[in-house]
Amino acid sequence: MPTVTRTLISGMLALSLAACASTNNDSPPASAEPAAPPADDKCNASLVANLVGQPWHDSMLTQLKEAVGHETIRTIRPGQPVTMDYREERLNVEIGPDGKVVRVFCA
Repeated sequence: MPTVTRTLISGMLALSLAACASTNNDSPPASAEPAAPPADDKCNASLVANLVGQPWHDSMLTQLKEAVGHETIRTIRPGQPVTMDYREERLNVEIGPDGKVVRVFCA
């Protein structure tokens, strides 16, 4: 096997192994302060992100309004037509076919 081919194979193998190496730098240190809400979270969706995965009941709407501090909230059920107007201060609560909250987001 020519030397150039061996060098190429060795280099590719080294790069492959380096790509597989994992560092766990994704999590913040234990003493880190809680992250501030993103600047684009004008509807306070981050305040109710814990709803994702929870069963939705229409009676939760009052509590939701108090939690986010406004009444501009839209629930979106499976197959429901939704207008395409963008309102950054509006909180959307998307409900899945199983009746659980799939996501909360501003739009």
